[in-house]
Amino acid sequence: MSTQSEKEEREAMAVQRVLMGGITGKTGKAVAQYLHQAPAVELVGAIGNESVGQDLGELLEQKRNGRRVYSDIPSALAETAADVYVDFTTPEAGEIHLREAAACGLGLLVGTTGLKREIVEELTANVERAGGFAMITSNFSIGVMVLAQAAKMLRGYFGQSNVQIIETHHTTKVDQPSGTALYLQKVICDEQEQSVPIQSRRVAERVSRHQLVACVHGEILTLTHEVTDPTAFGSGVLYVLEQAGGRSGVYHDLASFVQEVEKSKLT
Repeated sequence: MSTQSEKEEREAMAVQRVLMGGITGKTGKAVAQYLHQAPAVELVGAIGNESVGQDLGELLEQKRNGRRVYSDIPSALAETAADVYVDFTTPEAGEIHLREAAACGLGLLVGTTGLKREIVEELTANVERAGGFAMITSNFSIGVMVLAQAAKMLRGYFGQSNVQIIETHHTTKVDQPSGTALYLQKVICDEQEQSVPIQSRRVAERVSRHQLVACVHGEILTLTHEVTDPTAFGSGVLYVLEQAGGRSGVYHDLASFVQEVEKSKLT
């Protein structure tokens, strides 16, 4: 167990000790590799059934580092201390590990899409009750955050009924529409009853593309965000980890968190 002086020193250095789930998936591995290189993060272990016991450094195509993969959160915490659990798994695995992490008092950063609404509500309530921190969002990309702000402008200038969303992903993507498309739809609708249509396309190429299309008065405006490398999500995750220290509350999109961080810098 850490002494008070060790805790104060760690907080002063703003180093977050992270457990992560999903490091063998394409996005999760890219995020983990990104975090592994960040001075503000100490990747202390990973969660995953298929690679239990393996060296974390080797799985990330780095040097062996003595950190390893565990079957569940309690097993990991029995051997190593952590502050935050980052999840990029599947809805089924995420549901289990996130409940464990919340019960153990860890901060939560959730990039897993397709979670049931009742699970998100349960996690939100539990974290708020405990005074903890969580970011549960469909996308950690800075570019998508900007696209969401642009979506509000499209609604204002073109009208909600003249806007549609097109999302294109590889055929292996399970959830349809994508979590990001549903998030953009929510931003545009702004709690109004009328919905914005979403077109979901699944193609053979590796792609992650979201488009906002506005058509009115003889003109078409298309805004496109495309991920060319999954490390794009790593920068957003790292930003949250760097700024989350000492904060509490549950956030469901990156923009609201960024706005609060920037506002706090002015006070």
